[in-house]
Amino acid sequence: RDITLYIFGGASNIEGEPKKPSDEFLISVVGPLTSLGLAAIFFLLEQLVSPPIRRTGAWAAATLEYLAYINFVLALFNLIPGFPLDGGRVLRSIIWAVNRNYDSATRKAGFVGELIAYGFIFLGLLQSFVGDSFGSGLWLAFIGWFLLNAAQQSVAGARVRGAVKNVTVGEVMEPSTYAAAPTYTIAHLLSQFFLPKNLHSLPVVQDGHLLGVVTLMHINEVPQEEWGTVTAAGIMTTGEEMRIVHARDHLEQAVDLFTGTDLDQVPVIDQNGSLVGTLTQAHLLKWLQIREQVQRRET
Repeated sequence: RDITLYIFGGASNIEGEPKKPSDEFLISVVGPLTSLGLAAIFFLLEQLVSPPIRRTGAWAAATLEYLAYINFVLALFNLIPGFPLDGGRVLRSIIWAVNRNYDSATRKAGFVGELIAYGFIFLGLLQSFVGDSFGSGLWLAFIGWFLLNAAQQSVAGARVRGAVKNVTVGEVMEPSTYAAAPTYTIAHLLSQFFLPKNLHSLPVVQDGHLLGVVTLMHINEVPQEEWGTVTAAGIMTTGEEMRIVHARDHLEQAVDLFTGTDLDQVPVIDQNGSLVGTLTQAHLLKWLQIREQVQRRET
């Protein structure tokens, strides 16, 4: 879907999780293999211009040598089995192929990733305060801290996916109690819904069918002197831009919808397009907490 850049590198955000271990393995291993391939290409080019002729040749040889070295080091670093590095994902694919359980493989690969992250942090601090390279050691510790957070988030995500597996949105949603007519003015929406009910968004319904969604952001874009005349129909989000879920959808789809967005709730409709409920992020988190507590008692 997109790529998120961090100070230590970047992460590809994929629309969905791999369907089988072989897919995970191929997706993960292609990055380090590309780095190794680039390292080989730059090394061969460096050999072609060596021994360097004049200053220009020396500059080209040095550049190619550095590019070969940095790509080789990058490949080795990404092959470290510290989830969610590529090497950690390769490890997860192998565990997944053996035990046939994606969530269990994620937890085990994440545990290995946490151990490696703690190792980075320890070595970095040791190098900073005992060795003679404070800057490099501190950088290594920061990399370990970053990997630790990434591994913990990945394990937490696997736990959530395991909890919501085979659960539908209809089983978790709250029955819809608040909805606006398309003719309601912004002043009416604020006085009757948003302020007294502490809402951030509100579905717009006509004859039971969902027409759109009005949010506080939409209202803030309208000058205050027009709040008495502008209606919900004039500012609501409609069509494909509207974030909705169906009651029969798997809850995992709704979790993905909340992830990486500022949404706090989404309308739930049935197969006829009628509004049947609302799925809020707060209610979903509370449901997950209760489910986790129940599962702990059962085990």
